Amino acid sequence: MSAKSRRIKLIHILSVRKRDTIPSLAEKLDVSVATIHRDISELEEEGYIFETVRGNGGGVIFKGNSNPHLGKFSSEQAQDIRKIAETLEGDFASVLYGILDIYT
Repeated sequence: MSAKSRRIKLIHILSVRKRDTIPSLAEKLDVSVATIHRDISELEEEGYIFETVRGNGGGVIFKGNSNPHLGKFSSEQAQDIRKIAETLEGDFASVLYGILDIYT
């Protein structure tokens, strides 16, 4: 899986679960803890906002994005993307559905 696909999945997981731990995210994405830290840093540079909470019950929380270029899809755009996703399998479909979850 490419870094871009992995980062989209990371955002998708956190947007659905609301909070998760770094080790749990690493396990879900089959990468190292260091890779998750790097991905979060890269995403923050792109304008995504995360909150990290240390200690028992801590983890990473996805708070959204601050980049005005990362807007929402119109209903027509979302419908077109859904149609494309329905023709795909595996990671490709998952990535498109993840994008729809985030941007609609």
